[in-house]
Amino acid sequence: MKKLLASLVIGLYLLRNQLLRLWRKLRGVKVESPDKVERFAAQVRLEGLALLPPERAADFTALQRCIRCGLCDLLCSRAREAIDLAFYQGPSLLASTHSRSLPELSYARAYLESYGSCAACTRCMEMCPTGVPIKQVVEHMERMTIRPEVKDAM
Repeated sequence: MKKLLASLVIGLYLLRNQLLRLWRKLRGVKVESPDKVERFAAQVRLEGLALLPPERAADFTALQRCIRCGLCDLLCSRAREAIDLAFYQGPSLLASTHSRSLPELSYARAYLESYGSCAACTRCMEMCPTGVPIKQVVEHMERMTIRPEVKDAM
């Protein structure tokens, strides 16, 4: 009985919305709805996340290819300088945590503070089986960690 009642209520609600839409259309009432992209961006800002700029979208697609094989970590010249290799998080950390919303930016910040910036030797990129542009990832993360709006949000 509860299922039937719930289905009926949902059906009536959907019918009501469709009838209201039709009524507005027939009357020529233009309903102004906020831009969906702007609403999304506002929500993202409220949650303290950073939006990926449109010009970085192609790079993001390349970054998604990271399979966390760890080969880049083995070749990283910064790894040789790490005091404790058991806890060393190499370039694979940055490549795999670089996401559109950057929720794990604090890990990247800790990595950059602990081991410094990329040595730019590109050995990691040469060894990467999926062709992730790790050097660009590190450079982007370095830029993102100093952006005040991201820093304040984290």
